[in-house]
Amino acid sequence: MKEALAANDRGLALAAEEAVAIFAADAGSEDESLRAIERCVEHATAIGDLSGLARALALLTYSALDRGELAKAEDLAHELLGAESRLGNISGEAGALRALGRSFFGLGRFAEAEGLLARYVQLAGPDPDTLALLAVVQTNLGQRVDALRTVREAGALLGGEGWREGELEAQLSARAGDAAGCVAALRRLEEKGSIDRSRLRSDPAYLPIATDPVWVAYLNEKPKT
Repeated sequence: MKEALAANDRGLALAAEEAVAIFAADAGSEDESLRAIERCVEHATAIGDLSGLARALALLTYSALDRGELAKAEDLAHELLGAESRLGNISGEAGALRALGRSFFGLGRFAEAEGLLARYVQLAGPDPDTLALLAVVQTNLGQRVDALRTVREAGALLGGEGWREGELEAQLSARAGDAAGCVAALRRLEEKGSIDRSRLRSDPAYLPIATDPVWVAYLNEKPKT
């Protein structure tokens, strides 16, 4: 590493730091890996290596999201979006939009998150995970009809995995405070198989209706066998 910098070969230094980041991650040293990636950003910026910069920014952005560092993730995602746009990398640009949408969702900026996730879907095409997140965003914006439509679109992509679609519909109803709609969705699921109602009691997705009489009655009734 010192030899590379002494020779003012930033390209070699960038490659070396990328190798350090991979080795540190494989060894379970996440902090050292992140420090190496931050040095990659410095080297790539110094030599104008947009591809190297985008690679490093993507890793830092997703790490910040995983750590719940949402404001930091927002800043990094903006930088990543700029780098991918300059590269003309459509898939990379889409990924940056999704990351930015995730950060805005976590920060409670739902209107901005909706627009970014919709742009991601336009660029990359729909996928179940992104549509599920978009449906939650729409529910937080009071767009129940749009949210349920998005859930069904996700369900169509899942094929035979109707169970996941039904549970997401129940959770969206709970988030909107619609205990009756939530229970109705869960009863439709119970027609396909049993549900562990004790798990539902501790699931944070159902907290908005935790004290609603309809929800309490459903949890306390004896499931049909």
